[in-house]
Amino acid sequence: MQRYGSPSKSPSAKHDQDEYFSSVTSKGQTTIPAEIGREAGIKPGDKVRFSIANGIISIEKAQKIDHVWNASQSQMMEEWNHPDEDVYND
Repeated sequence: MQRYGSPSKSPSAKHDQDEYFSSVTSKGQTTIPAEIGREAGIKPGDKVRFSIANGIISIEKAQKIDHVWNASQSQMMEEWNHPDEDVYND
């Protein structure tokens, strides 16, 4: 029998966060527990970002990218780095 949860339930064990569990399907999919989704502001159709560090997997709501702003900044940087521009070469 496999046990899930904290390895220690002694009185000295401190828990500063709630733990939730979800199974992984054969396709590698899982369900975000409702409490976690609500707390993170994740709604159906939202994108999420996964990261891993030191064996700990994190998931967070992905931030929307302003593609118009990014394109304008990219264009501006290209202009600044243009080899024919002597304006910035003081």
